[in-house]
Amino acid sequence: MAVKVGLLWLASVILVSHAACPTFWTEFGSNCYMYVGNPSSNWQEAEAYCVTEGAHLVSIHSKSEEQFVQAIWRRSRDSFTLFPKKLTDTLPPVSLAPFVYIGLNDRAENGNFVWTDGSAVDYTNWMRNNPSTDAVWGPAEDGVMMWDRKRQRGKWNDVRSGSPLLKGPFICQKPS
Repeated sequence: MAVKVGLLWLASVILVSHAACPTFWTEFGSNCYMYVGNPSSNWQEAEAYCVTEGAHLVSIHSKSEEQFVQAIWRRSRDSFTLFPKKLTDTLPPVSLAPFVYIGLNDRAENGNFVWTDGSAVDYTNWMRNNPSTDAVWGPAEDGVMMWDRKRQRGKWNDVRSGSPLLKGPFICQKPS
């Protein structure tokens, strides 16, 4: 009997110590993700916030990871809507915030996009005419957001990372 209790205790310790993500974080693969909708931030502020959490803005390496990021974004958003429930149940889920910040950026060198966590850029999903790397807009647009509107659902757009006007939600990511 003592052996069974000991094994049960050992199994529970292993399970508890293997609960990889802290409270308010969601595990996917070998990473933990946290949606932050408040405070609403520009790209630079969002990355700074993630760093205080021991993380970086999310890096996306596959279509399945991108779909996961979109799912936690939509699941975490405000549920308030002015539309009747009967109508919203028939519509595809769309975040009330039209974008969410991700960690891709070309702050160090215009046109050379990198993830804030230093991982390889092995997947992208740019919207048409993006990224902006021309001499006029390119140097100013150095942070990246993901859109969630109409035909742009899931597409990426580079924007001014320090914009005082482009404040929005973001997703932090850290290893589990």
